[in-house]
Amino acid sequence: MHALGQAGEWAELERFSKSKKPPVGLEAFVEVCSKHKNVAEAMKYIARVQPDQKVKCLLKIGQKKSAAEAAFENHSEDDLNLVLQKCGAADKQLVENIRSMKQQLGGRR
Repeated sequence: MHALGQAGEWAELERFSKSKKPPVGLEAFVEVCSKHKNVAEAMKYIARVQPDQKVKCLLKIGQKKSAAEAAFENHSEDDLNLVLQKCGAADKQLVENIRSMKQQLGGRR
């Protein structure tokens, strides 16, 4: 997998991910794409990862807003907190949105 990513063999990597039973989870494919800064390719795998892994995968490729949305869809305050931890000073609007999401989740209980 790492060799395919390093060589930029994205089509072959995708073919491998769709084999009957790849030896690793889809998160590993996201990791390879992230390492080689190919966000578009990583998104193909993120669409197929288990919902409980989606937030972490999105954060690996720097997609904080999408990660927050996925956490909210999963009703996961823990994942929203994880996204908050990754936010910096430039993410003021996102921080406000996440706090609002957390309040909404709290109100559903």
